[in-house]
This record gives sequence, C-alpha cells and structure tokens, in this order.
Amino acid sequence: MRSEIRDEVLTGIATILWGDAWASHVEDHGCYDLSGCSIEDHMPEIPWRAWLAAGRLLHAVEKAHTAKIEDIYARALEADMNNGRAGRIPGNRRGPERFGHCIAWESMGAGVGWTDDHAPIPFYKTPYMGFDLWGYAASTCEEEVETEEEPDSLPAWQR
Repeated sequence: MRSEIRDEVLTGIATILWGDAWASHVEDHGCYDLSGCSIEDHMPEIPWRAWLAAGRLLHAVEKAHTAKIEDIYARALEADMNNGRAGRIPGNRRGPERFGHCIAWESMGAGVGWTDDHAPIPFYKTPYMGFDLWGYAASTCEEEVETEEEPDSLPAWQR
C-alpha cells in the first residue's frame, strides 16, 4: 500500500528531474523565457518518463538504505529534532516533497541538498544516477530545432 509520504517524495523527485531537463532545453533552445519564473509553474505536465525515472531513483535510495522511504524520511526528521533544528526551518524548505526535491538534486550532483537547511541524516547517502530526459524535453518543444548545415567543403561521403 502506498503512503502519502511516499507519493509526496516521488512527486518531489519527478518535479525536479523533469523541471531540470525541460529548463535546460528551453535555455539552450531559447523557446521559452524563464526569467524570474518558478520553473514548476511553467513546465509542461510531468511525463511518464520522468515518473519512471523518479521511481527508479526512489527504489535506489531505498535499496542503498535497506529501508522504505517513509523510514528514511522519519530518520531525517529525527535528526532535525536531535540537533534542535525542528521548528526553525521555513515551511517551503521542509516536508516530504522537499525531501524528494533534494534527493533528485543530490542524485544529479547539483542544486540544493537536504543538509543545506537540515541536520545531517546519520549514514545517509544518495546514489548518483543519470537521467535521459533532455532529449524527451526537446521533443515536447513546439518550435523546430535548428540544425547546422554541413559545409560544402566536406566530401560527399561525409555529408
């Protein structure tokens, strides 16, 4: 049976994985202006590929800890309580969805980690994983992607 915590962590992971891929595409392609925007408010709906990637990452975290995500999250809250941080963390930087955001960023080796705002979780580790969502993000673009023409100086067999 799925829990609310599990669903929120999974949503957090999927949101960051898809948001990062889509934002990277629009920045490179220039097909959408994200200046001063929250990516999550403008990105297309999270596709099944991102949900699948999020599920793989969630499973990898659970496997690395031989524990369910609900228990790992409980350990994170306990670490905050033991270090006197509970109650001092702003609302937008706590909760299971935020925990999922941090797992996603940490797995990519970028962005915000849980311990930027929270106490370290004893023996916690996030597996590094690669996600191939950039190509899919480009396929959702309504504008054609320009390709460079090959120079005429190349021999015919190389064109």
